[in-house]
Amino acid sequence: MKTHQWLISHDNVNIPFRVFSQRLDNQGEFGNGTAATVYIKPQAAHFSASISQALKDQRKQGSENPLTELDILDLGDASFPRIEDQEIYLVLKFLTCSPEFDMKTYSRKDSEIFHPPAPVLQLDKDDVGLQYLLGTVNIPEASYEDHDRLIDEWFNQLGWTTVAQRMKVALEKVVSWVGDQLTVDRLRGLFRMRAEDENSFERLDFSVFVFGWFHLQMAFAKSLHQQYLGTARTRGLHHAFQLLEKKGLTKALTKGPFHHDLEEAIYEVAEAHIRLDWLKISGSEKLSDLRKFNPEELHQLAVQLVRKRASSAALDEMRMKPENKRDEELVNVIMWNRDVLQYIVLDEAMRSGDVGLMEGMLPHLFIRFTGGGNGNYANEVLELLQGIHREWPAEIV
Repeated sequence: MKTHQWLISHDNVNIPFRVFSQRLDNQGEFGNGTAATVYIKPQAAHFSASISQALKDQRKQGSENPLTELDILDLGDASFPRIEDQEIYLVLKFLTCSPEFDMKTYSRKDSEIFHPPAPVLQLDKDDVGLQYLLGTVNIPEASYEDHDRLIDEWFNQLGWTTVAQRMKVALEKVVSWVGDQLTVDRLRGLFRMRAEDENSFERLDFSVFVFGWFHLQMAFAKSLHQQYLGTARTRGLHHAFQLLEKKGLTKALTKGPFHHDLEEAIYEVAEAHIRLDWLKISGSEKLSDLRKFNPEELHQLAVQLVRKRASSAALDEMRMKPENKRDEELVNVIMWNRDVLQYIVLDEAMRSGDVGLMEGMLPHLFIRFTGGGNGNYANEVLELLQGIHREWPAEIV
């Protein structure tokens, strides 16, 4: 940790302490503490000795030049072609993976058309970090005071206890703190409250705060659930859950396997919609009829499907029609296709480690969370965009 880049993550942990022979001095209890992990990247280039001062200078300049709405829209426009390429590939994949299409016996199954697009910036095996667990402590993360105690606890466990050691951290290091939305928000709030403290260590000037992407993905899935749930009588997710016999998905939960089950259902519903749209776009009666098309023609049909049945442009075109000639069910299908393909693009980027594509998704995620009323994650995405494009030196980005 003295010589390499590293980051730290902590979150609350609940541990039930059970007893099997209860006595006055042997009572069961429910422990509420915090666990932390340090991640080290041995292969990463070392920061320069002046990185901490560079971060403070860049942060000052960036705070005076915040991103505007137009800046975010421009970033979204710049990244959209790469996202659309991924969506076209996913649409093709939904077709070729169907049993009816039977890709194994398709005459041109080895065509490059069926290969995934090149990643924007992908991690590889050399980017795998080392993980080290710190000691779990009996301190909850319920308040700013708790987070203040936790920061002190982690540095004590890491052996940085003296004034000289902490001064060296403040002057020569940059520490990234990663966590769920609540954790990162509390740490950032502590950073603001300490702005007028006496020294750089107490002010946490050496700190960078980043949300955990898995928690953001969970928020995205819940946003889709909230928007498209509908009722058992409509064509929303509730109706699909009944047909698929998916239990326990009609009410959003934070515990148990809810996210896993919801994501599985999202993929299944998306696959069903896209395969039906293949028939509509191609004019075919069944998916096996699409085997008569060559790969180039299938790619063109996939482009048409994305642009006519899964895009904001298609939605705008539908909404410009007179109300009595507008197919509201088709409007909802187009909107669902557009949103769910973005979710799957993000999921695939996270699975493959395409951090460049994940960064390109940020403007679209900001719009998603803002429009969906999730101000917490909209703020987190905005903070990350501001850091990347305004407040962090190139070494950190």
